[in-house]
Amino acid sequence: FDMRVRQADVYRCMVIEHLESQELAATATLLVEAKFIHGGAKVGHIEDVVVDTGHRGKGLARCLMHALAEEASRLKCYKVILDCKEHNVALYEKFGYRSCDVHMRLDLPEVPKEPT
Repeated sequence: FDMRVRQADVYRCMVIEHLESQELAATATLLVEAKFIHGGAKVGHIEDVVVDTGHRGKGLARCLMHALAEEASRLKCYKVILDCKEHNVALYEKFGYRSCDVHMRLDLPEVPKEPT
């Protein structure tokens, strides 16, 4: 968490709290990347979109995605990228996202954590 606070210009985390229970209902993060191409323009990457199972179907994902898109626009990102599981594609298409290009992945061996 401290790292994200120190890099507030890169990480924008949105949280929705269920006020009655004071529990986390939903969250998502926008990472802002300054590109070498496009004259140093910015790209937003949406990560870690999670809605608690007890709060699904209430439009919270739509609210988060809208807020993150507005934040990306405010920060002058020229596009927003979202990687998701195949079974979530239809959900994000409802919010204006479209399938584009191919997502590739390389799993690296886990690096042991240094003692703190």
